[in-house]
Amino acid sequence: MKPNVVSADVLFEAFRAHLKWEWVAGLGASERRFDEVAVRSARSGADLVGYLNFIHPYRAQILGEREINYLSNATPEDAMRRIARIVTLEPPVLVLADGQVASEALLSMCERAQIPMFATRESSAFVIDVLRAYLSKHFADRLTMHGVFMDILGLGVMITGESGLGKSELGLELISRGQGLVADDAVDLFRINQTTIEGKCPDLLQNLLEVRGIGLLDIRAIFGETAVRRKMRLKLIVHLVRRETLEREYERLPYEPLTEDVLGSCAASIPTRNSSTATAERWTRGPKGPRVPLFAVAHARAIGAQPIEGHGMVFHDPAFGLGNDLLAFLDFGVVELFHLAAGGADKVVVVLA
Repeated sequence: MKPNVVSADVLFEAFRAHLKWEWVAGLGASERRFDEVAVRSARSGADLVGYLNFIHPYRAQILGEREINYLSNATPEDAMRRIARIVTLEPPVLVLADGQVASEALLSMCERAQIPMFATRESSAFVIDVLRAYLSKHFADRLTMHGVFMDILGLGVMITGESGLGKSELGLELISRGQGLVADDAVDLFRINQTTIEGKCPDLLQNLLEVRGIGLLDIRAIFGETAVRRKMRLKLIVHLVRRETLEREYERLPYEPLTEDVLGSCAASIPTRNSSTATAERWTRGPKGPRVPLFAVAHARAIGAQPIEGHGMVFHDPAFGLGNDLLAFLDFGVVELFHLAAGGADKVVVVLA
């Protein structure tokens, strides 16, 4: 699904500072919009804006030096006829570029037909490039996917899978190792051109990651500005599945690369068993607390935790010596939060992969 509305006043305000344009005619038509049929049939922003062209109606028409010369260098009758033909194109807006000045006949036509006209000193080619990019994104096909979207070594990676498999815990571990969070839980995806899918976080969830048993974490506040990204291009989908599902529904060595269709574009997909979850469940089935993420051996040793005899994957801190009611979380990358989590614990147990 794609949005199909953008009005003249929204377009004007979006680029008032960037293009330094002025609204010179058709002020009463601020709500004039792109034709909805033209928007739905457009393959990209290139179909919605271009130089003055009498065989491409319903798009923003750009009038540069050559176009103004075409409209002006003729007999008065021919010039009026050419200007009148613009009305039949039903453009949402006209843009005067290259510092051109509109003739009185052109201004009068815009006022009579209630067609907004903007004027800028920027080059017509630059104006077209800017508006095409904006319209391509504004009218892009879009959907919302459930998962964790990460920047991993510069690659946009979507981690998907059913609830409870540890997607957010895996995302948190990756963040602690220097990777970046784009979005958690709900990821807005946009097809900005025929082969590119761009993902970003909904405004309400910016910088937030929800970990089961802990709640919402402000990743930017905990890890700093470099731990979050505003947007990334989707290149890879990692789908977490249970062991039995992986063995039953997926070939161990597939003959062809696995892909998933996202908005008509294919992204590489890798099903993988969430082995860390299985390990965590093995060691945390008994205590009441939430499941422990699995990479904090450095922090455990830094605060003096010792391995339990016969259990190489389990550590505890005898300094607390109070019991066994709560599991401590070390996956924040901040030692103080370990003490905060353990403050009400009878005993601190850390499970390590």
